[in-house]
Amino acid sequence: MISYIVLFLSICLNLLLFWYIRQVLVSHRDLGEFTIGILDDLRKFEEHLKTVYELERFYGDSTLSGLLEHTNDLSNTMKQYREFFVLQLDDEYEEELEEEQ
Repeated sequence: MISYIVLFLSICLNLLLFWYIRQVLVSHRDLGEFTIGILDDLRKFEEHLKTVYELERFYGDSTLSGLLEHTNDLSNTMKQYREFFVLQLDDEYEEELEEEQ
């Protein structure tokens, strides 16, 4: 009788752990997708800022230069987060990263 109780508790515990691990993996994947989205937005902003900085009117402006450096630093930080959180990237996104490097 005791072995049936232990077996039942073991099955319940295994099901609970399976559910918990699944929830953690789903939230990890969502966090990775969110990080990719942020990185894409940041890359677009960086390109736009570079375009504005290269205009004759703003060329050499120290404020825009500092903003551009800050954007580059932030972009590098986000790339580190992406490498940490994203286990598998889409093929298309991997090709974009190779082109950037």
